[in-house]
Amino acid sequence: MKLTFLNQREDEGAAASGSDGKMATDKENQMKLAAMITYAKDNADKATVGFTLVNAALEAGHQVKVALASEGVRLAVKGYSDEINNGAPFKPLKELMADTLKKGGEINVCTPCMKKRNLTEKEMISGVRFIAGPELIAILDECDKSLQL
Repeated sequence: MKLTFLNQREDEGAAASGSDGKMATDKENQMKLAAMITYAKDNADKATVGFTLVNAALEAGHQVKVALASEGVRLAVKGYSDEINNGAPFKPLKELMADTLKKGGEINVCTPCMKKRNLTEKEMISGVRFIAGPELIAILDECDKSLQL
């Protein structure tokens, strides 16, 4: 499986992405991916594709940190993603998000974006982290690649 990311150079593809079909089990080939998802029901396709790619990276043995920002923060509200289902071949969004956490991925929620939408931490699903701008920049800085949807 070959994953291509926005800031990936052509010559980086094979080693970083596991395009040989093998898991990135050694630290040398393990990619650190930051995935920013900024859509929710306003573009369920982008939200679903984002979490589908996140899970593909986790299954390939990579480290993944998701950042939910803008409308994307709504995805972390309890019950909100329950009805988002793009149909085959995609899994329902609720399942994709649960899989992300089960596989060791990290879901971070932008607190200023929550505040703008009058959302509170108590309304969010368990297992997510709450971050603001400086923490988001730190995530992007420590990761090898980033994906924005």
